Amino acid sequence: MGIPDPVDPGTVHELQGIFAPVHDERDVDAAITISGRVPDDLHGAYLRNGPNPLFPPLGGYTFPFDGDAMIHGLWFDEGRVRYRNRFVWTDELCLERDAGRALFGGVLSGYVPDADAVPAAFAGSHKTTPFINVVQHAGRLFACAESQTWWEVDADLATTGPVHFDGSMARLTAHPKRDPITGELILFVYRHDAPYLMWGIVGPDGEATVPMQPLDVPDAPLMVHDFAITEHYLVFVLAPLLFDPTGQHDFGPIAWQPERGTTIAVVPRPGTPGSVRVFETEAFWMWHVANAYEDGERIVVDTHRMDDPFTASPGTVQLVRLAIDLAAGTVTMDRRDDRSCEFARIDDRLIGRRHDWFIISADSGDNPFGADAFDQLWRVEGDSGAITERRLGAEGIGESIFAPRADGDGGYVLSYLYTLDGDTTDLLILDVDDLDGDEVARIHLPVRVPLGLHGSWVDP
Repeated sequence: MGIPDPVDPGTVHELQGIFAPVHDERDVDAAITISGRVPDDLHGAYLRNGPNPLFPPLGGYTFPFDGDAMIHGLWFDEGRVRYRNRFVWTDELCLERDAGRALFGGVLSGYVPDADAVPAAFAGSHKTTPFINVVQHAGRLFACAESQTWWEVDADLATTGPVHFDGSMARLTAHPKRDPITGELILFVYRHDAPYLMWGIVGPDGEATVPMQPLDVPDAPLMVHDFAITEHYLVFVLAPLLFDPTGQHDFGPIAWQPERGTTIAVVPRPGTPGSVRVFETEAFWMWHVANAYEDGERIVVDTHRMDDPFTASPGTVQLVRLAIDLAAGTVTMDRRDDRSCEFARIDDRLIGRRHDWFIISADSGDNPFGADAFDQLWRVEGDSGAITERRLGAEGIGESIFAPRADGDGGYVLSYLYTLDGDTTDLLILDVDDLDGDEVARIHLPVRVPLGLHGSWVDP
């Protein structure tokens, strides 16, 4: 096909308003104003990644699959705050920067450049887009892509290069899990060719200890965005969202096939006896998991479920707790709330172990942002399912994160706040144990932070 025209940002909703990209790389310190008082025991950095196209892509733009990675950082030190944002300068983005225009097509455009348009090493391929998440491990920071190459940035967010760990880990998904007890980083990748799903482990020193291992399930190329770990197991929820490059379906070459049902695969971690266990359930989709842990012979998973990945209307999304009974060979689902909710997070120091609560963004049912952002923040008690709700009114949020107090006792919820005009961005700080109480602090940024995806609280 010929080279398509760049998309017109004025015709693409996800390139306007709260999504509109920013192109300046900024450092801000003295110009930051604060309402309330930033706690002295908040010591570290909140890094948030997201798609931020430098140039309008060729032939189409699909959120959240297209864009260039930009990391926004807020550093906290004894009540002081500073801000910095940087692009993740992948090889492809550097080519476009030097050309002064987009060279690559949107992921659903059908266009990839040939050797007349880009150097031969990049011909026939899509851009690397490590904008989904940013994680810290072994003192290093990684910008994470969706089954593509991760890129490393330094403590100042300067790009240092692609990440491979070992030759088997050249492509990874964006939701690894760091075991807080062993210090291991457990990661996976889904593929369009068999084996369709593989997992591996990077040790606490940053060196690969278990190269990528193939699984016998699934039996088709599925999208698997997130997973869970426990002390002894990995848990994969394999929903019937298939890649079919020959067809045009709900989402281009991605087809939802509910007649296949959803499969849950429980994989023993190294040193745990037994083989992979497979559990069949009704078809449902899960974007993100809050956490999982072992309770005797059961594995408990807190997450949300969707009737399908393309619909989030009232009643089609539920907050749920799964109980996988390894002894009985059954899965039960406790549906706890049927309002739209997403982006569950816990205290990351408890990943894979029992948690008392998690936070999640939610829709009140009268949300002025529609499907663009959420207008509520919830704290959900793990065992009872009781919900503490904080209504945000005319302000919206994406993902929030938990930041522990420096002394390790309790902590804070950090949320970027958006307005309908998309012109300003504040950061809200709340006490996780008083979620519906007074604001701890509000940071008024003199820069705009577009609505993005995932982030982490990291050591300074």
